[in-house]
Amino acid sequence: MITSNIDTASKPVQAKPFDTGDRVMLNSQLIITMPNRGRTYRFSPEDEFVVVRRKDESNFYVAFIKAPWLGVFELNDEGFSLCDED
Repeated sequence: MITSNIDTASKPVQAKPFDTGDRVMLNSQLIITMPNRGRTYRFSPEDEFVVVRRKDESNFYVAFIKAPWLGVFELNDEGFSLCDED
């Protein structure tokens, strides 16, 4: 899996690690290329994900809320911020 963040926003970075079940949103565009599947996924700033679980201090597994059938992605939490609770 190849990921690339295109920094288009200057929002503050979340200070603490996100927890399982947290809703997080992208701060910038994200492109994920999966050569083994022959697919490229493009996500926009403010797209929402849910944290499935932490991997370590700076990485976590997330699922895209609008299309959970895409699977779980391992990402770094730098490009995300916590969603506002409604």
